[in-house]
Order: sequence, then structure tokens, then C-alpha cells
Amino acid sequence: MDCPLTNAIFGIVGVLTGGLIGNWLALGRDCGNRKREFVAFLNQWRSEILRATTDVGNGYQFVSGVWQTYQTKVHFFKAGVSKVRKDYFGRNRFDALTGALGNINVQ
Repeated sequence: MDCPLTNAIFGIVGVLTGGLIGNWLALGRDCGNRKREFVAFLNQWRSEILRATTDVGNGYQFVSGVWQTYQTKVHFFKAGVSKVRKDYFGRNRFDALTGALGNINVQ
């Protein structure tokens, strides 16, 4: 026997469950996208810094442009960190590593 109230309750539960699962999947996808974009930025930044060095032989490199290259992108790095920070489980380690990389000073 069809009960309109039972059908309505099951319909509401189905809609809510479907919406929650869809939202959960979208959040996971967004997290993965943010992490991939951050890693891509890190790889690009690393490449730019490596290009700023000049091999002078005997295993030594001249690094005059490294500091300038670092400084031109460090603010993008810090912005990226703020976007992905909540996506990493080991936040203390993540904060320590990104803090060290984002606050290098020439001495």
C-alpha cells in the first residue's frame, strides 16, 4: 500500500543524501585541484630559480639572480600556502616547511 507520507519522507531523505554525497565529492575534487595547482606553482618557481643560476665550473654555481627570482614570487607562494593549508593533514609540518621557505633572508 502506498502511503503519501512515507513516499515524501523517502523522497526527502533521498534528495538530502544525494546532495550531501555530491557536495562531499565536489569538496574532494576541489581539494585535489588546489593541491595540484600549488605543486605546479612550486615546480615552476623551482625551475625559474634554477635558471637564475649559472654554472661556473668545478661544481660551483654563480647565484646572483636567485635571490631576485625568489623575491619576485614569494608573495605568490604565501598566497598559495593560504589556499591549500587546510587541505593537508600534517599541518604542523606543513606550516614549518612552508614558513621556512617563505621567510628566507639573506645574511
